[in-house]
Amino acid sequence: MDRGPVRDVDLVRAGERLPETADRSCGRFSDSAMGGPRAVMVPALVLVVVGVPLLGPALVAVNPFGLPEMVAQPVHGVSDDALSVSVQPTGQGAVIGVAANRVALEVCDPECRDAYQSGWAWKGNGVRVHDGGALWTVWREYEHEDQDREDAERYAPHPDSGLYLLSCADITDCETPDREVQVRQFTGDHFDPVSAIAPLADGRLLVASYVRPYDPPELPESIEEDEGGLRLHLCEDTACADPQVTLFPPEMTAGGFLVNGEFLALTASAEGGYAMAVTDTAHGSLSMVACAEAMCTDPQVTQIHGDQFYSEHEGRLRGRFGARVEFRSDGTPVVAYRAPHGGRAHLVDCQDALCAEFTDTAVTGPGWARPVPGLAVDTQDRVHLLTPDFAQERLVLLSCLDRSCAQTTSTPLMELSEEEPSLTSLTLDERDRPHMLWGQGWVDPRLMGGVDFEAQAQYLRCAQPLCGSGR
Repeated sequence: MDRGPVRDVDLVRAGERLPETADRSCGRFSDSAMGGPRAVMVPALVLVVVGVPLLGPALVAVNPFGLPEMVAQPVHGVSDDALSVSVQPTGQGAVIGVAANRVALEVCDPECRDAYQSGWAWKGNGVRVHDGGALWTVWREYEHEDQDREDAERYAPHPDSGLYLLSCADITDCETPDREVQVRQFTGDHFDPVSAIAPLADGRLLVASYVRPYDPPELPESIEEDEGGLRLHLCEDTACADPQVTLFPPEMTAGGFLVNGEFLALTASAEGGYAMAVTDTAHGSLSMVACAEAMCTDPQVTQIHGDQFYSEHEGRLRGRFGARVEFRSDGTPVVAYRAPHGGRAHLVDCQDALCAEFTDTAVTGPGWARPVPGLAVDTQDRVHLLTPDFAQERLVLLSCLDRSCAQTTSTPLMELSEEEPSLTSLTLDERDRPHMLWGQGWVDPRLMGGVDFEAQAQYLRCAQPLCGSGR
């Protein structure tokens, strides 16, 4: 398979600028959850905060006038808490992509209906809805089916194994994808796979992927040697015929064993660059990979925080250890994540396009459920997060009043039920109206030990800008 230029990222330069690991927050994980009725559609309320803050320090009062209504529709593609999502507003609602063990596409206008659902594809899928169409990635492993099952040759490295990019220009007509191409040939075992896609400002595509490194055996000439790890493929178009490949050192790890999530949070800047938050669920580290220009070949790597666990973490909340990234109009990224210890939501404000310098501010108090915070930047460059407020037991839209988010306002949207919050995704349209995914669920013990998480989700949309919280 043809490949463009391959470049190794040099972390020596980046290492000189890595910050010291921040002090760890106190707290403990709680894997308990209570069953109960699901939250239903309710009006969003604007809260007046006086005295004691609702979520954390420096919370101030918000506009107390108005009771904006909120549309709520069930989303079909969400069934657990280990997933990544993509939402793009439309005139009447939104198009939604969900990547878990399957990739699901839905159209909400405002009632949500299925547009596409892929076959079962294990772990590590990614999805991006874009310009009325969709892009998604799928990891596939192939066997030599012309060999008997008892024959070892059946399980020899197969040249068709690896990461595939699929695309369709019209999300309502994706049953047969317009194009399907192998982006990354990988013949080893697909442990800890992750993938993500982002269209760049100049029309090219960036495909990010990670799979656990291994020592490859001697391979036939038809198979490219790929030892695993984190890679970026820069493609001219959806054919991805001759991509430029960026390799990262094996120290940069992402994802986790048998889990999906927002572990490669990849987004593009209108200025031509990109940013990607890389989460390792096994040890809890979070790093930023960033480029400021469209033709960048040497991305900057900055550590947001180092390992949070002394040994490999195996708790059931690993699927919620991810992050989200957006850009301000000046080309600087912002990152939202929830601390593995204690569950506080954090806002990382990058001081430059490469995030070489940044502030990291806890914007909520502790939380036991820990969904990745929803994140969006409005037309006035203000940052907003969607998060449960566990103290007041509400889902809230949290709005930053300053760049570092040291001061915030909070707009309650609905009461929390007895179910466990598991998904918070936020997107703003051109009028700054929030389009949200809100998921809750319950723990279902397995007969032979362990647990599953059963989730349901809603698409929420406010009729007023910022749900009436004021400008």
